[in-house]
Amino acid sequence: MYKRTIRIFFTWQDNKEAEWLQSMAKDGWHLARYRFGLYTFIQGEPGEYVYKLDYRNGTDEDIDSYLALFEEAGWEKVERFHGWHYFRKPLTANEDAPDIYTDHETEAHKYRLLVNLLIPLFLVTLVLAATIFQPGVTGHPIYTALKVLYGFLIALYVISIVQLKVKINKLTQNHL
Repeated sequence: MYKRTIRIFFTWQDNKEAEWLQSMAKDGWHLARYRFGLYTFIQGEPGEYVYKLDYRNGTDEDIDSYLALFEEAGWEKVERFHGWHYFRKPLTANEDAPDIYTDHETEAHKYRLLVNLLIPLFLVTLVLAATIFQPGVTGHPIYTALKVLYGFLIALYVISIVQLKVKINKLTQNHL
């Protein structure tokens, strides 16, 4: 039996997303697929699982060695979506929840990669918005809708970049 659920998490909420996936597994719903906020779960035995998300951009040249590292550590790759990799690992009795990162700097690197992705997207959105927000372009409902859309996207990029920078700072301060 399958269950589909729509849920939105932002780039800086990967730990919150992992906790939600863990709670779904406790109820017997195990992640099978993810696409653009649509989660597909397969029903199974309720269990204690730890879910972790990693972001990795770039080519797939060394994807096999990347995935082998996780597999050797006991992690199962569940899904991959636009650079995000979803892993899970069953929890045994009296075991603390494991992490996929061995240090704070490695985790901070993940968030730096995301910031490096978002900044160019933000700048492109600003340039496109500048063409829409020109004083002479008004009146038509499509332009109004585009202004709202670009305004939303600009705000979302700014909030995302700031939230990721805060996470990076917390991780690197813990490192010192």
